[in-house]
Amino acid sequence: MGKLSPMEIKLGLMRPTPEEDAQITAAALSDLDNLPWTDKDWAKAKPFMLRGRPLSELTKKRITIRLERNTLEKFRATGKGWQTRIDKALGEWLAANDLEKMSEKSDGKKSA
Repeated sequence: MGKLSPMEIKLGLMRPTPEEDAQITAAALSDLDNLPWTDKDWAKAKPFMLRGRPLSELTKKRITIRLERNTLEKFRATGKGWQTRIDKALGEWLAANDLEKMSEKSDGKKSA
């Protein structure tokens, strides 16, 4: 029998002896309504429920951005959801402005 891990000691777990394990396995194999899973069964197993927050259809990407202090403070002062409001403000700005024309100007290209 192997050494118990600190977690097993903390939880008060005791591993069965080889003889006890053989008895448990034999009892499980005799129950035809609930046979132990094989490696093939485990390979096909899927989680009943995904853990964590449900995935959104519109995923966002985490980035780092530098903002002027007063801009950041004004958004933060609006309370919870301030990052979402920055995202919305940028989206509204993009909808109202032609980004391609702006990038042409900053690249030094002449706009048509």
